[in-house]
Amino acid sequence: MARGHIAARADFIYATQQNATFWFLNAAPQWQNFNAGNWERIESSVKSFVAARNIRVRVYGGTYGVQTQADGNGDHREIFLDFDPNGRTRLRAPKVYYKILHNEAQNSGIVLIGVNNVHISLEEIQRDYIFCTDVSSRIGWINWDRENLSRGYSYACEVNEFNRVTGHLPQLNVASLLI
Repeated sequence: MARGHIAARADFIYATQQNATFWFLNAAPQWQNFNAGNWERIESSVKSFVAARNIRVRVYGGTYGVQTQADGNGDHREIFLDFDPNGRTRLRAPKVYYKILHNEAQNSGIVLIGVNNVHISLEEIQRDYIFCTDVSSRIGWINWDRENLSRGYSYACEVNEFNRVTGHLPQLNVASLLI
């Protein structure tokens, strides 16, 4: 695992902003295959899409859930990378990373989600990692191999449904998909 950035260094212009992306507030454990695979494709495609359309979007990024792995008995256990002296968990391995793109001018948006676990099956992903209706088939502007498990399974959802499920952001009441 590597230190994954919620907001990528390349998303910022000034050195002080770029350096701030390395603070732990902006970092979470991330599998390197996922980071260099579909997640990188999502990040670069978002920049290209926004530039080509000449639009402004507000981007909300984060993580959701705790990743699990099967132990020797086949029982799934949550993955934590650090514990305090009393054995309490301190550093969770996120289940998924997400980016919410919101075009305020058009009140359109989309959530791009990447599964941060390259060691599980498609069946496990479909059962445990897809928690909103997948609208990926409606997106033509991302250059990804979204079902390639070794590069990090990825999908997209409507903003309002994602917010209802996760409760992570105030309701944006987005009217349409940003596609």
